[in-house]
Amino acid sequence: MRSVTVIFCLLICSSVSFSQKKQTIIQQNKRVEQVINSNWTFNYFPRESTPKSYEAFGFDDSRWTAISIPHTWRTYETTGELHPFIVNSAEDDNMYWWTGWGWYRKRFALSREYFGRKVFIEFDGVQKHCKVWLNGKYLGEHQGAYGAFDFDVTSIIKPEGSENVLAVAVNNFQEGSAPFIPDREGGYYEYGGIIRNVRLVLKDQLYIPMQGSAAYEGGTFVTTPVVNEKEAVVRVQTWVRNDYTVKKNCTLNTTILDAANKAVQVLSTQSAINPGQVFMFDQTFKPIRSPHLWSPDNPYLYTVKSEVIDANSAVDVYYSPLGIRSSKWDSNEKILTVNGKKIDLKGGNRRQDYPWLGAAVPEWLILMDCKYKDETEGYNFLRTIYNQDNRVVYEQADKAGIVIDAETYGINDRNSSPREIEQKVKEIIRSNRNHPSVMFWSFVNDAGFSTGSEFALAEDPSRQVLSGRDNPDATTSYFWYDPGNIKSPASSSVSGAARISLTGSHNKITADRGSVVIVTADLTDSNGNKIQGSKNNLKWIVSGPATLVGPVNYETGENSGKQISGEWYNGFTATNIVRSTGIPGKIKVTVFSSGIASGNFEIDAIPYKQDVSAFSEPLLSDDGRRPVARLIINLDRLDEVPKEIEYTQEPVTISVSDRESYLRSVRNYIFKNNTQSDTSSVEFRTLTEILAAQLQNNGGKMSAEDYNYNIDHFNNCRLIYSYITATKLPPLYKETLRKYYSESIITLGSEKNAGNEMNWLNWMPSGGTVVIVQDDNTKTGIKGVVYIKKESLSDIITTVYPQFASFSEDGKDRALTFIAKMNPHVQTTGSADGSGDVSYVAKKGEMLLIPLYKFISE
Repeated sequence: MRSVTVIFCLLICSSVSFSQKKQTIIQQNKRVEQVINSNWTFNYFPRESTPKSYEAFGFDDSRWTAISIPHTWRTYETTGELHPFIVNSAEDDNMYWWTGWGWYRKRFALSREYFGRKVFIEFDGVQKHCKVWLNGKYLGEHQGAYGAFDFDVTSIIKPEGSENVLAVAVNNFQEGSAPFIPDREGGYYEYGGIIRNVRLVLKDQLYIPMQGSAAYEGGTFVTTPVVNEKEAVVRVQTWVRNDYTVKKNCTLNTTILDAANKAVQVLSTQSAINPGQVFMFDQTFKPIRSPHLWSPDNPYLYTVKSEVIDANSAVDVYYSPLGIRSSKWDSNEKILTVNGKKIDLKGGNRRQDYPWLGAAVPEWLILMDCKYKDETEGYNFLRTIYNQDNRVVYEQADKAGIVIDAETYGINDRNSSPREIEQKVKEIIRSNRNHPSVMFWSFVNDAGFSTGSEFALAEDPSRQVLSGRDNPDATTSYFWYDPGNIKSPASSSVSGAARISLTGSHNKITADRGSVVIVTADLTDSNGNKIQGSKNNLKWIVSGPATLVGPVNYETGENSGKQISGEWYNGFTATNIVRSTGIPGKIKVTVFSSGIASGNFEIDAIPYKQDVSAFSEPLLSDDGRRPVARLIINLDRLDEVPKEIEYTQEPVTISVSDRESYLRSVRNYIFKNNTQSDTSSVEFRTLTEILAAQLQNNGGKMSAEDYNYNIDHFNNCRLIYSYITATKLPPLYKETLRKYYSESIITLGSEKNAGNEMNWLNWMPSGGTVVIVQDDNTKTGIKGVVYIKKESLSDIITTVYPQFASFSEDGKDRALTFIAKMNPHVQTTGSADGSGDVSYVAKKGEMLLIPLYKFISE
């Protein structure tokens, strides 16, 4: 977040420095743009109508959550729903987060020396319908999730350093009301919130309006009607507005700068502009001889500098990218030529969300993604799928030589209004028409040749408008590239797993709530070689002024035995995200896993230095603020777990050589300090095995933190064992549960809440039939046990109770669900959203309990 502001300030400084070289013009550029993403407050209200009073200047938001932009409320940070994206994309599945309003408020004061200028507030993207107020006065609304828009607040802003309050109400309805239907879920997710930058923009009364609005023209439109290797003709259309009360005799100086910032040509045009008038300057330059042509192989960029001159002063300066190139798409041959040369395209789609962050992705992460596609994957083509992407994507594509298919959502398959179609098309084209990387406008592969193409051709006849389709003749979406062998850089074996290695995207950040760090956990052997395939559960712990964006506990569906809505963790490598709380200090991230040495990563959060040149803002504290959350189920252990084995304060060091010696030494070490421990229990044996393995794989050394982590799981498991003992379940099944919990909690590191497990054990009906699903190693002959080779739970129940086969479908579903919940060794699988068929499969070699018939009968 902070990097965005710093970069922008550098751009402003460089532009002023360059323009000072011209002696005939007094440099008084009054354009100031400042990103205002920090120190907002947020709250969510699950109502369908817009609540009142939250926009009022004097409303007390001191208990609202303090946040930074970009922000969304439909990710794990707020909802507690365990999925890296959106759990359910259907509005009618979970109305709570769909139909309410998210309210954002920000306080700021304009610096006194800037009062008297035009003041605008610009939004780069809000998902997906918003209403905006300043100081309690309604400014207007915007519909659509990805387009830029602004408001002129000159007459509302308070003077002389007085505080202003900006309020934004946002909803994320799946379906809107006529005449405008907001973007609807398709192959992408809508998260709700202010997902892109918000800026405070100060200008002279004679200025170039914002580029990218559907409501009016602004900025520039740079085209190259003639392009070849010998010469190129550049045409620049520039819109200038006069908000003075008198007519202005205005001069527009337009300069083409080469990549070294040297002037290639300058054009000056004069015009008288009446009060309230927007005038379009249309300038065509003389041919540029032997121009540097833009292409994927050589993405040479010129810059167009537009200066609005009033009384020999440059009162507004605006910059536009220029890539001189021609392009042609042969729809019959499916060939793209750039500057007359065929381009072999290699690339793919770019989506706009990121795990755990949703659509609230910082710009540095977007740039990292684009650079990875370019530098590592070798992309020279990118489809910005379904919707207008962040502006930095197009800017980076210009620099890297990536051809862009700029797409917006297709609308032939919906009851869309002409207003919606026109707005969406104008927003994406006007925002991105100057980028040489953009060679196509398109309207989604499944929408056909959308009505939007008419608006696209009217806005920009210089580019190809694609008619997208699915691939009706393709049986798969996989196509040959080059023959060869795929080789993994890591080992696929989990033997010898020694420790967790952590790396991060940053080791230094600004102490701002918008600052996030991606932390990656890898599993390595004792020599530091990466190992793939381990599915141990992970526990992420953050100390210092930061929080986790994702969950604390990572557990695979295979380990949990439960149906997880979309498998999101399948073992190493794993990533999570850390967010600054806005307080400077040292942040430490630790990742634990049973039987493996933990990994650490440290981050310095340096103080946020506020730029008060144009405006000031209060720095928000978290004191007294309430988090915005529904009900988040607590999966942590109980706070008070009896310590059968005590923690240690010192590292554990054991110097032996073989596995048996490690096992014996670990047993002796634990028993020496905990003589009351039952060393013959399955829990104790399991504990000593994983501790011995960790010590052996790490040269006989273990930190106190790692030892205590495993002891904590042991104590929790023993508490649950005491609950098992108190039940009236069959003795054989009690032993099965003991082994299950020992493996799940101690070996795999699953976080079980003992209180919840006690409730589950008490819920299970006593009595019933114990069944073992045979495998090749199963020994038969245990009295009172039914042996079966079938794995289907339905077949198992039918074997015990033949009348089950005649149950109704609803009756079968109820019985299957009930028995599956009783048995941790039954794997439940099905669609992520709960729709469609669900299967119940028993694990071979394990015991199941089929309850008495009276508990499942219809």
